[in-house]
Amino acid sequence: MPLTEEQRKRKNELDRLRRLRIKEEKLKKQSEEVKEVETTEEITEEKEINENTEITIKEPQESEEEKRKKLIADKRRETLALARAKRVNKSVIRDDSKKQLEELEKRKNEEIEKIRKENEALKNRIINSKINNIHKVEKQNQKLINKQKEQNSIDYLAKQSYAEKLQNKLREQMYSRIIADTFG
Repeated sequence: MPLTEEQRKRKNELDRLRRLRIKEEKLKKQSEEVKEVETTEEITEEKEINENTEITIKEPQESEEEKRKKLIADKRRETLALARAKRVNKSVIRDDSKKQLEELEKRKNEEIEKIRKENEALKNRIINSKINNIHKVEKQNQKLINKQKEQNSIDYLAKQSYAEKLQNKLREQMYSRIIADTFG
């Protein structure tokens, strides 16, 4: 699992402190060795020079308990610093939530507008197809009316031959009989 930025920073800090502790322990060991060498040299020098006695200032050595307390205090400081870094103000949270609400509102309005446009386009297509169908039916009706007018006109009847006239008359009689038998 990848580490977050804060976890990485904390890990780096802890690693740095651990390296510092190791260096400090090495330095203490070296300083103890140097002190041992110095004390042996001082003893030999004191024997040689009894008259010129020097007062040596010894650095106070920390006990194990004090070292442990310092390490604990350092760890506490680190954790407090991390906690302070992670703290978020209420105003920041409020601002973030407002931004999220505004973003959601924008998306909602965009989707509504998109649906409206699609509905308008669909309505226009349906209306245009209906209007075209109506125009086609009107044209067909107009042609039928024109044919009927033409058939009923005197010129048409004059042009028709006698045989055609008889056929039409018989057809109409048969048609009227069938209608009378079925409906009447």
